[in-house]
Amino acid sequence: MSSSRWDDDLEALIFDVDVDVDVGERGLMGRSGRKGEDLVRDVLDTTNLPGESRAGGEMGESLVEEREKASPSSTNGDGVGPLFPHPPVDVDEEEDEEEEEAVEGVEEWREVEGEERGEVGAIFRRLLAFPTDSDLHVFFTCYRGFIEAEELVEMMTRYRARGSKLDHLVDVLSVWLLHPEDLFDQPLLLPLLLHFLDSFERLCDPYSSLPPRIDSLRSSFIKVGESRATPAPSLVITTISVPSTSKVDVLGMTAQDVASVFTFIDHEMFCRVLPSDILHKDRQHKRHVDAMIQRFNSVSGWIATEIVTTTSLKKRSSLIRHFINVASCLSKMHNYNSMLAITAGLNMSVVQRLRKTWKMVPKKQMDDLQELEDLMDCRSNYKIYRHQLEHSPLPCVPYFGIFLRDLTFIDIGNEDLTAKGELNFAKMRMRAETVKELKKFQSVSYDVVPRSSFVNYLSNVVVFDESTLYKHSVVCEPPSEV
Repeated sequence: MSSSRWDDDLEALIFDVDVDVDVGERGLMGRSGRKGEDLVRDVLDTTNLPGESRAGGEMGESLVEEREKASPSSTNGDGVGPLFPHPPVDVDEEEDEEEEEAVEGVEEWREVEGEERGEVGAIFRRLLAFPTDSDLHVFFTCYRGFIEAEELVEMMTRYRARGSKLDHLVDVLSVWLLHPEDLFDQPLLLPLLLHFLDSFERLCDPYSSLPPRIDSLRSSFIKVGESRATPAPSLVITTISVPSTSKVDVLGMTAQDVASVFTFIDHEMFCRVLPSDILHKDRQHKRHVDAMIQRFNSVSGWIATEIVTTTSLKKRSSLIRHFINVASCLSKMHNYNSMLAITAGLNMSVVQRLRKTWKMVPKKQMDDLQELEDLMDCRSNYKIYRHQLEHSPLPCVPYFGIFLRDLTFIDIGNEDLTAKGELNFAKMRMRAETVKELKKFQSVSYDVVPRSSFVNYLSNVVVFDESTLYKHSVVCEPPSEV
């Protein structure tokens, strides 16, 4: 028997599911499930992929020539000098001046930051000149693919020194505050931001509306920083090659109990995933992403382990029926991640070969399993599942692999830079939309309080390795009987 894994070179989620394939009238899906190679083939199929039909866009019109430097500013009424270091604007030329201000100094940014950083700086200056919440949210979601947060603060410092549109800079900081994940995984960022706000406030007119807004921002950043999430301990997933002497009777737990525990664990883990985790190019090796992958694989492996280590034919069939009922409960709770993990475990080859056992499973459960498999049919880019997810109420735990799959193909199908060498803001919008979807499902928690003993057991499930699973499967039903 062989286990099919996704190619490590693909930046997509790969679940370790070993199954047999029965390709007939039911295509790739059916009671026999999908084989790992078919899932890889599905990943390589670029039909109906996000971003494929959307060309890599370019943000705004082309940049104009840098205008001539303005004459020195006049002093204020006290003869001390200008409150803001920018020249007076002629009323008749105000409209042209505002348009040119958005693109002024692009070459200056390039000299300071270098070519790639300069493109980020140019886009950031345009956003500062004409800030919109939607574009700012896209920028703060995706900017770390090009620069670090500390570099962005340096950009704002240089912009502040130029002294124009200071109220726009406050608007930008207010939007950044809505992306607290930067503070969660970068503890040095908060002191840097507070220092920037202090120096920024000293530059402002004390009688304007800016100082109170800056004070409010400072308090909000401090509050977010103090509530910084502490890393949660990873679930212990054990893989052994010898039978375990301590085994909980899963049939003693109701299907709803098992589903509630799985949902409690899954949603807790899902909410730990930060946008920066899934946007990172090496996303599969990010801690919280890796934990979600391992959890999926451990649940699938645990299902197979429980079945093949049960020597009684009647009890094995009861276990399969029980796990199908658990998957049905998970579907009703909108926990599609564990639902798919359970059906994947039932479709592993070491379980599928137990034909005598499957013949004893009632027709109702077999029909329920078929319905669940049809829901997660990978054809047409998971069309049925995506439609179901779109109409699923919160709280919900979506199939985590979809997020990584979509981001992988957005990355493959769209270049970071446009043909003119500018940052592909259209690609940033697509990536930001995926993150927005992730945050939506993280926003509402389940109101379930499962028994602690069940949580402890199902958080640390025992999973046998592949060869041990096959040995137990053969003991249950020798090849001569299959």
